[in-house]
Amino acid sequence: MTHAGVTVRELELLELPTTRDPQRIAAALEMRFVAAIDRVRADWNRGVITPLSLEPLHIAGCAGQEGGGLLYHRPADSTRPGADRDWELDPARPRRFDPSALPQGLTQLAGHTGHRKCLAELGDTWPTARARAHTTGGIRTLRAAGDGITYDLGLVAAATSPVAELILCDGEMRHVSPDEYGLVELVLK
Repeated sequence: MTHAGVTVRELELLELPTTRDPQRIAAALEMRFVAAIDRVRADWNRGVITPLSLEPLHIAGCAGQEGGGLLYHRPADSTRPGADRDWELDPARPRRFDPSALPQGLTQLAGHTGHRKCLAELGDTWPTARARAHTTGGIRTLRAAGDGITYDLGLVAAATSPVAELILCDGEMRHVSPDEYGLVELVLK
């Protein structure tokens, strides 16, 4: 579970390019977070306001520049009409990622992007007819496999071959009634 999903970019930055073990990925992310806190701990303990940097995994926004990376990026079709490839896919601060950049063999849960934004960013090719007919909210599955990319409503049945899956759980709470808001039940081992 992450805010916006881990792509192959983040696995490479974590020096885990072939890892698909969620515990190893989570431990590496936690180690980076702890190291970032350790770098500013003395300032914080003295009451000095010092920004926390998670670069290059996450690049915070600053005067005149938007942030990018792990906590900002969202899935998108960079060939859709109106896409700004230079801004969206800037390697220094990516704001979007192609779903094929999701790690094959890993299922993730992310909450960063609602359905309406996904429909706009994913264009006309990948969303199913059922997803396009739905306007707001819901749990959704984005899947990248050898046979292509699909975006559909609900928790899509498990694939028989290795795929990359991103379960999107931002149900757009402020736009739907409570009885329409979906939750993903987790069973932790």
